Amino acid sequence: MPIAVPQGVDVAITGEQITVKGANEAPSAIVTPATGGEDAVSIPITLRGSDSDGSIASFTIESLPAHGTLLLGGVPLAVGSVVPAGAGSASLSFVPDADWN
Repeated sequence: MPIAVPQGVDVAITGEQITVKGANEAPSAIVTPATGGEDAVSIPITLRGSDSDGSIASFTIESLPAHGTLLLGGVPLAVGSVVPAGAGSASLSFVPDADWN
């Protein structure tokens, strides 16, 4: 019987019983609210996450906020941008559109 095992997963096969150890668990995001003034120069945003299997290496931007620009180190981010993480978090900034409220 052929068996496909994902890389990094320990598998013990004994007779007809298969035991999978160390299955990869999905990481989870931690909600971190941010607020700022309507005409703020920028609003600090912190992305946070946790992973029971290890550390968070990066975040991938899946959607962008409306009415402004999301920045990493002053550089605008796009959908699909990969943001490196340190200690399970990353610091961004949001610049709201002028007079948006």
